[in-house]
Amino acid sequence: MIINPSSRVSLKTTSNPLLLEKAQWNLTGLFMHDAFILDFIRKIRDHVNVSPFKWVHGAPLSYIWNGGRVDPEFQITRKALDKILDAYQSLDTGCMLTFSNRFISKHDLDDPDCNYLLNRLNGAAPKKNGVIVASDVLADYIRTTYPNLHLMASIIKVTCEKGEGDLLYYKSLESAFDSYVLDVNDNVNYPLLENLDRSNVEILVNSSCVYHCPHKAEHYDLLVKMHDKKNGVTMDTVLEYQKKNCTAYPVGRQLGKTRNHCLTMTELHTLYDMGFRHFKLQGRYTTSLIGILHDICHYVFENEQIGPQVFHSFI
Repeated sequence: MIINPSSRVSLKTTSNPLLLEKAQWNLTGLFMHDAFILDFIRKIRDHVNVSPFKWVHGAPLSYIWNGGRVDPEFQITRKALDKILDAYQSLDTGCMLTFSNRFISKHDLDDPDCNYLLNRLNGAAPKKNGVIVASDVLADYIRTTYPNLHLMASIIKVTCEKGEGDLLYYKSLESAFDSYVLDVNDNVNYPLLENLDRSNVEILVNSSCVYHCPHKAEHYDLLVKMHDKKNGVTMDTVLEYQKKNCTAYPVGRQLGKTRNHCLTMTELHTLYDMGFRHFKLQGRYTTSLIGILHDICHYVFENEQIGPQVFHSFI
């Protein structure tokens, strides 16, 4: 067999280890997978010489303002919180709190644990850290009390207020918040996207939810109701709801049947070429480290050489 020399495998690595050189990523896992994420950031800096994430997002699962995954029995000491926040600060990585419970009232604003976290993060450089919110009551309180924090409107707010496809609604968020998360149904709504301020938009790239799910807002609300035992909502309630109504979970329900919101490479590159730079990797349903690592390697890193190398270095 004669081999054409020009077809030989190149032994050079790619010049840019990141898939999108100027993208700024917001990674899930704060207060849940911190040991892994901190080790990952350090090793990637040492071996690949890049800082992969602008922010990590999350919240203690039992904190009343938390609107992501909820676990009323979750416990963490302030000493442990301080150690985690200091570690991210030492790596120049911002922390974004998912305080996206949209049912926050004025009576909830004096919560000592939530305010402790905000006060800690507010002491850093302006807009280095931030909060993702769905409640206007909480947003107003943070603007006044913790002005150094970056204020982001949650996808929960956008979805529950039926902002999908509404240019005027998104424009109102541009004026009221530092940034907002786009409804995933609008991720490839290119005529709409053309009219949005690129600096304000964060795009969620790995949502496993199916397109135009009619239960999404109710599903969000059901999760946060677990905070108050008087609601009678438990994880069993949530799982039974999913079993009855959800066409996305477990994922086997959608295999080969329907398209979910995980962006294709073509779609991601199209958004980047349009000038969008802020992207989010969520973990609401991707709780395993393998799943999170897969999405990092698939979306953040050049995925022919560097992505596979990173993946096999950490599994």
